[in-house]
Amino acid sequence: MQHTRVKKLRGGKRYYSRLRDKAQTFTLDLRPGHWYDLWHEHFDRLGHSRRDGRVRAQHLSALFTAFRRVIAQVASTTEPCRCS
Repeated sequence: MQHTRVKKLRGGKRYYSRLRDKAQTFTLDLRPGHWYDLWHEHFDRLGHSRRDGRVRAQHLSALFTAFRRVIAQVASTTEPCRCS
């Protein structure tokens, strides 16, 4: 198996700053009647986390931050879950 050298991500500081901001402001629209079945978000839409473990860790950190926000948001809602 050949390993190819991956070029450094141009604008990396700005990219990871925006990624953290996206995770820290992530919200779901939990209004009654709003449809969100099978809705999802890609935090690594461009596949940068395939570069190496450190890059993957930053994407996972952002994902877990957003997940904690979703858990808190769902816990604070008074609307019952209508799962079918």
